[in-house]
Amino acid sequence: AQKSLDLAQRLNLALDYFNQGRFTSAQREFNSVLAIDSTNKTAAEYISRINSQIRESTSLEDLQRDSRVWQLYLNGLEAFRRGEYQKSIDYWEDVLEGYPNNDNTIQNIEQARLRLQK
Repeated sequence: AQKSLDLAQRLNLALDYFNQGRFTSAQREFNSVLAIDSTNKTAAEYISRINSQIRESTSLEDLQRDSRVWQLYLNGLEAFRRGEYQKSIDYWEDVLEGYPNNDNTIQNIEQARLRLQK
């Protein structure tokens, strides 16, 4: 019973991460699900989706070519430096609207969320 509960909790957490665009965290949790139940079709499907997203990721150079998006990214960095973590997340989420697979932006959001939790 405990194993099933742990599996359900990990799967829900992984889905939450995925829906938030936190693909690295989602991938880690989906892998945990697969470690408990290697036949879990939902986890396997989402791992495949994440891998597809990662393959199509964008670079900082891609952001720099779009002056509006690059300014949003820089505004997020400045807000983060000032300790305005929610504001930085808001800027970076706007970046992800145009460039949803930018690893730098996704990692920045994860770091800001961690700081908000402290």
